[in-house]
Amino acid sequence: MLKFLKQYSYKILWLAIFIYSLFFSWLSLKKYYNFSYNIFDLTIFNQVFFNTSNGRLFAMTFNLNNYLADHFTPIIILLLPLYKLWPSPQILLIMQSIILALCAWPIYKIAKKVINNKLISLGIIFLWFINFLLHNANLFEFHFLSFAIFFIFWAFYFYYSHNYKLWLLFFVLALLVREDIGFILLGFSILAFLDKRSAKWLFTPILGILYFLGALQIIASFNLGDSNKFFLYYGWLGGDSLISILWIWLSHPLQFLGHLLSGHNIASLFIMAIALGFLPLLAPRYLWLLFFPLMQFALTAQGINSAVYSMHYATVFLPGLFIATIFAINKIVNKEKFIFSQTILTHKNIFISLFVFTVIYFSVFLSPIKNVLFYHYAAELRENRQYFIDQIPEEASLVVSASLAPALSNRINIYPLQYSYLGKTQFYLDDFKFPEVDYILIDTEDMLQILAYFEQVKNRHFDNIKVSDIFRNRLNDYVLIAAKNNLLLWQNKSLVKSEKELSIYSTSEKPQDFDNNDFVVSGKYFKQDNLNILEISYQKTQSDISNYLLRFYGDDYYIDIPLDYGVWLVFDWSEDNLINFYYYLSDDIKAYQLFSWQGEVKLSDIRDAKVDLILKKVSERINIKE
Repeated sequence: MLKFLKQYSYKILWLAIFIYSLFFSWLSLKKYYNFSYNIFDLTIFNQVFFNTSNGRLFAMTFNLNNYLADHFTPIIILLLPLYKLWPSPQILLIMQSIILALCAWPIYKIAKKVINNKLISLGIIFLWFINFLLHNANLFEFHFLSFAIFFIFWAFYFYYSHNYKLWLLFFVLALLVREDIGFILLGFSILAFLDKRSAKWLFTPILGILYFLGALQIIASFNLGDSNKFFLYYGWLGGDSLISILWIWLSHPLQFLGHLLSGHNIASLFIMAIALGFLPLLAPRYLWLLFFPLMQFALTAQGINSAVYSMHYATVFLPGLFIATIFAINKIVNKEKFIFSQTILTHKNIFISLFVFTVIYFSVFLSPIKNVLFYHYAAELRENRQYFIDQIPEEASLVVSASLAPALSNRINIYPLQYSYLGKTQFYLDDFKFPEVDYILIDTEDMLQILAYFEQVKNRHFDNIKVSDIFRNRLNDYVLIAAKNNLLLWQNKSLVKSEKELSIYSTSEKPQDFDNNDFVVSGKYFKQDNLNILEISYQKTQSDISNYLLRFYGDDYYIDIPLDYGVWLVFDWSEDNLINFYYYLSDDIKAYQLFSWQGEVKLSDIRDAKVDLILKKVSERINIKE
């Protein structure tokens, strides 16, 4: 068996690359076709690719007017030929899976060159493919960092091979991915100093920082001179520019060090290190490739928390971690001296067992593979969402919920419901003017997330503005043309040809002799124009201090709908009126239940955004009957 592995190690490497690419492409597409990419990134990148491929360089409307106001990413131009094979979000997800799989190629070559053992090199490739940081990055949206680490691994291979020209080529390719990649590459300067390389090896990486500073100026120009919005992450002591932030850090050394050495920073580093059996710590020289990106995250307001290693951000740590691991294994194989080397080599079998256990444990329990693989996606929900998407013409402009946006992002004008509803841009930095669009498509489960965001930040950013009133009034220019379960589709009145118009609410004055003190006044279920409609009448009472949702139960799934669809919050109701809401249901909805709720938006086990709901039962489960 060992002879077979040695003889065919290179073929086994490429077979593993193929299997990983195929498997993770399938997992990613499973998420995509079940509308589980809802954190903007896939939509943003696909719209940028779509516009750029059609001559509108880096243009987008989903987050900014141009992606160069966010990051400087010339790599998009180089990737356009691949994108044009299948211009869609799906090709981006497949490309991401393939490039992360292909990272095994330079890792194998580095390991083989350093250790000169094909079996151990294959073992390191196995560590790569089961690493939970890799899986999290692969299954969380789409990002260019995957391409950056592929280039960085090759850059190190040619650095170690003393091939300056090819090292420089991959150095430049990595820089083209994103401006802050220069921080990772700066580690090569320190390696060159420690390895006593010539000046060209020593000073070339410093050019990456000059590139970073130049890119910031380009980004600022697309922001019309405003400071980079990401400085917001670093202004926890004050300051809103690079210079002002650095000055305040230097003038408050104790607060700075306390933040840097905080518990969540140390705990997160522990988790990432133990996932490789702490092997990277045995070759600290190569952790300089890790040092600067670690500082990049450790010095943010939140530090290196679970969100960092559960999403794509930790991708930038992988080159330093795996290169250090390769050299650590080389030390062990050659029985070199290192910290605790005598103890480890004496009790080799014990440490091998501990290593295997920890690696497998963290690969299983911190990886999203099992969650995506076994997650139950209701076919009815998927088919309903696809039906509504198909109603919107390819050239139409629209405001849309985040979960539906990727499938509709091959167009010039598409805007997020979150910004349109709240009237604020990313980080709530600026006002967002609701655009004049052809369609508005809402998934009310996404609306729950928006309402949860609003509850979290309203006291800091909204000054008692009634966002639901503003949004509801904006809907007066649109006609609700389709509604079913958790989906609502409005069309601009100027485009409507049919006289058919649906309503989601109505009001009426309370009769003078009205003596019902209940929050829910009445409910009835009926059919009209082939629609199943549940009408529930409510009134505002003194005890109404909560948000409410209705949970509708199908055969093997349920959906949550804000009681008021988010268009007329209970707090804003008049005590003099009865308010009727209409819910349009599919035939398989059998019952519903009313809850009050609180919630916080968090990253779910399948790496999409979900509201972590705290529910309080208001009614028992009620069967629906005509």
